[in-house]
Amino acid sequence: MQDTGSYARFKTGKMTQDKRVIQEALSARSAIDGAGVRLKRVYGGRDLDRFDPFLMLDEFGSFDVANYHSRKLV
Repeated sequence: MQDTGSYARFKTGKMTQDKRVIQEALSARSAIDGAGVRLKRVYGGRDLDRFDPFLMLDEFGSFDVANYHSRKLV
């Protein structure tokens, strides 16, 4: 596997489809982002040099979808 810390593929300008091996499975943590949106964040805050700088991996949803249209939008 290539050194992703140096982002060598961006320096060369070449886009490749190299096969990669899964090195680690990460568990999501509960987080609150923006205007109080609750979400599950897979990574953030530590070890960011291991990831592609354009990768953003959050999961969010709502259990209270019934009242969505009754709220006043500003």
